[in-house]
Amino acid sequence: MRKFKNIEEFKNEFISDVNLQNEFKENPEQFVKQISTRKTLLDKKIFSYVIFFVAIVLIITLSACIVFIFKFPKDPMPTFLVSVASTSLGALVGLLTPSSK
Repeated sequence: MRKFKNIEEFKNEFISDVNLQNEFKENPEQFVKQISTRKTLLDKKIFSYVIFFVAIVLIITLSACIVFIFKFPKDPMPTFLVSVASTSLGALVGLLTPSSK
């Protein structure tokens, strides 16, 4: 199975390589099945790591907010904690919302 980083790399190699062109002419369906442009498993792994990291940041920030509320009930909540919590919540929502493809 041939692997290319992107479609541009495939296009350049296809234009310059006569063997690739002949393989395509002989059996186009098999040729297309052999080509892979990226590893989707790696993409899914990286995506799950990002989701995990953002969720951990959200949990830690919310825990810090709860601790702050009980330790210092009369003081106002630090805006840094509120902004980090809302940003990580927004990131999780944005990442987990299905795309409209």
